[in-house]
Amino acid sequence: MGGFDIRAQSLEVKRRIGVAPEELGLYERLTVVEQLELVGRLYGLPSAELARRVPSLLELLGLADSADKLILDYSQGMRKKAALACALIHTPEILFLDEPFQSIDPIATKALKEVLRDMVQRRGTTIFFSTHVMELAERFCDEVGIIHKGQLLTVGGVADLRARAGLSESASLEDVFVRIVGGEEEDGALLGWLTGTEGTL
Repeated sequence: MGGFDIRAQSLEVKRRIGVAPEELGLYERLTVVEQLELVGRLYGLPSAELARRVPSLLELLGLADSADKLILDYSQGMRKKAALACALIHTPEILFLDEPFQSIDPIATKALKEVLRDMVQRRGTTIFFSTHVMELAERFCDEVGIIHKGQLLTVGGVADLRARAGLSESASLEDVFVRIVGGEEEDGALLGWLTGTEGTL
């Protein structure tokens, strides 16, 4: 990963990646500033650089006004923002994000998307993120991998996946996903009693 052997050079790999997992793993008795300073120091960032980066990250994610609050008192959305800030503080070469925009307000989401795009285009950052929001993946990703029941079924650009699924260019990624995982076969009259398509008793 990143040109390094994961097993033999794990520390070098860890220095170059950022992760914002579903289980956020934040220290709730710290403020977000203290959390970011801790993470930054673990990555070897000097105090002067942290003093430059932390305020701009907090401003980007809409956390500047609550910078002195304990993370314990944060909402789920604010905690997600704090975790994203921790993943970004050391400008990783490879970034892993799990449902990165879930629980985050539209303003912060828009700003974060722009930053992530700039990281890819200007810095060459590779970003992996998992999402159940097909529209987001369709608009945001160069390549999409479809995982179903723990198995990676296919990987490719959206146009390639449409072709593999035998769908037209106008088909959505949601249509592609359903076709590839065989979801259409599971539809039918499963909820006919609810939708009114089932005969009455």
